[in-house]
Amino acid sequence: MTNPTREQAFFGGWQTRSVAGGTLQWGPPHWRVQEILPSVLSTLMLPTAARAGQRGVPLWVLNRGTAQLQVRRPSDNAVVWTLAAGSAACFMLGSDWLGWSLGSVQVGSVFPALRYTVEVSANTANLNLLERVVAQGYSGAQPAVVTCRVRAGAAVGTTNRLERALTTGSTFGGVSWAAGSFALLVVEANAMVGGWGGGGGRGGAPGTGAATGLDGENGGQAIRAEIPLRIDCQGLIFGGGGGGGGGGSSTTQLTVVGGGGGGARGGNMATGGVLLGSPAGGATTPAGTGTGGGPFAVGAGGLGTGGGGNGGTGGLAAGNGFAGGVSSTGAAGGAAGLAGAALSYLAAAGAPTILAGGSNILGATVAEAT
Repeated sequence: MTNPTREQAFFGGWQTRSVAGGTLQWGPPHWRVQEILPSVLSTLMLPTAARAGQRGVPLWVLNRGTAQLQVRRPSDNAVVWTLAAGSAACFMLGSDWLGWSLGSVQVGSVFPALRYTVEVSANTANLNLLERVVAQGYSGAQPAVVTCRVRAGAAVGTTNRLERALTTGSTFGGVSWAAGSFALLVVEANAMVGGWGGGGGRGGAPGTGAATGLDGENGGQAIRAEIPLRIDCQGLIFGGGGGGGGGGSSTTQLTVVGGGGGGARGGNMATGGVLLGSPAGGATTPAGTGTGGGPFAVGAGGLGTGGGGNGGTGGLAAGNGFAGGVSSTGAAGGAAGLAGAALSYLAAAGAPTILAGGSNILGATVAEAT
């Protein structure tokens, strides 16, 4: 009925039960849909973590009765969601059970017919979820839900500033998501998804008309959602920091030399997933070049000489860089690079829903037209 990457319609099982008060236990844990018909206020208990299996697998509850249905979690008996008669909700095991409304019961439209899983256990650059599910056989003919788990110790990054570390994708190989599809993202503790860290700007060229320090590079976005996305982040998601600006030099004095800007913190990667430092800003000798940033640190700006401005420090995760210093002769330092957003989304997808771990997501959430 199932395999490790895909489950067919109803996610392995659909159970229908009537209840008139009291508490129902979840049926066989591989049965993903519970259709309950309460005649008075009743309770459905979600499975324990041990019985539920992997985190991030969606479970579905339909209230087709005439009374409210409370769905509780077994860890503390707390109510996760209360379903009015005729409504539906989806539940996911993250740090604990989480839930959200699906509106009125609409079998065949709110319940995607296919489920896929994308496991990330090693460093990965430019992860496209649609690309992964197409590789598993998805044709776009039916709605689908994809659960992506970034496992502890793994990082998802990007090979350049203009590409996000992770995207749900919109079209790949001629295949697009069918209407009603959505994605779940679980970032485990000690895992991360990071945008591009901006490189430092070069220090100004002394004795020329280009004595002003160059601007730090802007950071890149971490995640883009083209379909509805729900996130449980126990690790870290962050927009790339902005690079530090280069220090100013002098248009006339060759000894007044600005330092290079420092690289920002980011998820910069080679194609194979090797984490790289963000680029450091260069400088004319004898001024100091900046130092590169990395996935866990920022780069410092290089020191100017002879009155040249110091390079600016690179930005922290989701932080702007620092501008380069002005030289003693008045040449400006380069501007600070700006931080990239943690999350971006298309209007049709809506802003990503944070189910848990919102404090672990660093950076802005921005809407984009295309």
